[in-house]
Amino acid sequence: MTAQAESANRYLSFALSILAVGLGVGAILLPLEATVAIIALGVVLLLVIHTPITLLTALLVLS
Repeated sequence: MTAQAESANRYLSFALSILAVGLGVGAILLPLEATVAIIALGVVLLLVIHTPITLLTALLVLS
């Protein structure tokens, strides 16, 4: 794996861990509707973050 791909992997892992902690805290502290909204927002953010990194990693590996 190239250095760029490893860096992208670390960034994604960091983002996922922040998302997981946020969802856990939200599920404990907030009512159900807010928790569902946070989970939906988290999924959207995950897709927005993950897709460009995946494409970038694929381009770097192929180049």
